[in-house]
Amino acid sequence: MEEAMKKFLSAALAALLLAASAGTAVYAADAPTGEAIKGTPTIDGKIDDAWAGAPVYSIDRLKDGRDTGLKSTFSAMWDDTALYVLIIAEDSDHSFEGGPSVGDGMEIYLDLNNAKTMSFDDDGQAYFAMCANDAGTLTYDGSAYGKMILEDAASVAMTTEDGRYIYEAKILDEAMEVEFVEGMQIGFDIQVNDQVS
Repeated sequence: MEEAMKKFLSAALAALLLAASAGTAVYAADAPTGEAIKGTPTIDGKIDDAWAGAPVYSIDRLKDGRDTGLKSTFSAMWDDTALYVLIIAEDSDHSFEGGPSVGDGMEIYLDLNNAKTMSFDDDGQAYFAMCANDAGTLTYDGSAYGKMILEDAASVAMTTEDGRYIYEAKILDEAMEVEFVEGMQIGFDIQVNDQVS
């Protein structure tokens, strides 16, 4: 059995501009940006009406492996208590061997002070991941402090439909020791992993 893995990193967001309404994104000198609209979706792995006005960004930069036809998008929202992320992965060939960083799954990276350092600092830089066949288990990595606070902040719901996964994530700002406000910029990235059997 041939196994190949591909990882997609978002070409759309290295810094996420949080704003109260849709509008023109603000572009940093060398980092792509995007926008989160203000709103509060229900986090249940289903796409509710709250997501209708949120910009949709393609996750389309191949990191490893080969292109097997996976199509992924994401959107983001925020309110006074949390950041919300919706990921849709169109994938008809499911394989879960190897955990969330190898099998089908997703990873969300946060750099809440937008430092853009090459390695994890001792602040809120961290990421969490989940395998597409295990909605109940999140794994964490990053700075020791970032991992610790993210474990209390992040929750994910997922549904699987024919040919696609829907992930919804909620990251609580109080647990992450930040306050989301209009115009704030954070470092942010998404990776969708696809294992092909």
